[in-house]
Amino acid sequence: MDTLLQDYLRERPMLLRVAYKILGSQSEAEDVLQDLYLKISAHEGGPVENSRAWLIRVVVNSSIDQKRSFYRRKVDYIGTWLPEPFAETEKSLREVQDDISMALMVLLERLNPVERAVFVLRETCDLKYSEIADILGTTEAACRKSWQRAEAHLDQGRKRFHADPKTHESITKAFLQFWSQGNTEELIKLLQADAILHSDGGGKVAATVEPIEGARRIIKFLFSLLRAAGPNINVSAKFLPPDQTCLLVDGQLETLIYLDYDGEHIRNLYFVRNPDKLEKVKARLAAEQE
Repeated sequence: MDTLLQDYLRERPMLLRVAYKILGSQSEAEDVLQDLYLKISAHEGGPVENSRAWLIRVVVNSSIDQKRSFYRRKVDYIGTWLPEPFAETEKSLREVQDDISMALMVLLERLNPVERAVFVLRETCDLKYSEIADILGTTEAACRKSWQRAEAHLDQGRKRFHADPKTHESITKAFLQFWSQGNTEELIKLLQADAILHSDGGGKVAATVEPIEGARRIIKFLFSLLRAAGPNINVSAKFLPPDQTCLLVDGQLETLIYLDYDGEHIRNLYFVRNPDKLEKVKARLAAEQE
C-alpha cells in the first residue's frame, strides 16, 4: 500500500474532525475526505515529505472553500440553522478525545472560515502558528490575529463547565422526567432564567422559526408539544454519550436534543429536527442495536 494512503488511513479520524469542525456537517466533512482519497489515488508525483501536513492542508483548504460557499447559501435556510450532529460510537469516543459538542459548534459559527480553521488547527491538531501559516498560505502574524479574534468571539459564550457524560445523562434524564410530568416547578429550577431554546427543522418538519428565550416561555412551549402529541403516542428517549439525547416517537428518531449545562443550570436547549441531519445518528442507533 502506498505510504501516503497508509498515512491517510491512520490520520482519517483526526482529518474528519478537522473538516467537521470547520464545516459543521459530518456529511460534508466525509465528502471532503472522499475527495482527498481520490486525490491520493491519482497522485503521481514523488514521495510527500511531510504527509500529515499535506493531508491537513488539503482538508483545511477544501473545507474553507466549502464553508464560504455555505455562508452564501445559508441566507435561504428556513428557520434556525444548527450544525449536523456528529455521530460517534462509544469506542471512537474513547479513542479520540475532542470537543465536538453542539454548544461549541454553534459558537464556531460566529467565526469566519479562516478564523475557524486557525482555531481548529490549534485546538485539534496542536499546530504552531508557523505550521498553520504554511497550511493556509499566510503569515504567522495573520494567524495570531485570527486566533485572537476567534478567542474573543468564543470567550463571550464558551462553556465554563464541561459536564462528564454521566452527569450530563443525569441532568438530561431529570429534564425529560420533569417535562413528561408537566412539572413546571422543577423545570424552573433546572433551567437558567434567560435560557434559550433553538429548534432546527430546515423547513421540512415543524420547528420554531426563531429561538425561544426565557425559561417560562420555553416550558410553555414544551408543554404545548406534549398536548399536541396526544395520549396515545409512544415517546421514549435514548442517551448517546457525550451529550446527545434521541427522542423517539413510536420507535423512530424524531428529534435530537442537546442540553448546554453550565454546572448549575441548563442555559441552551438545541432541538435538531431536520431529517437530513439525523441520518448519521439513525445509522448509529441501528448499528448499536445489532
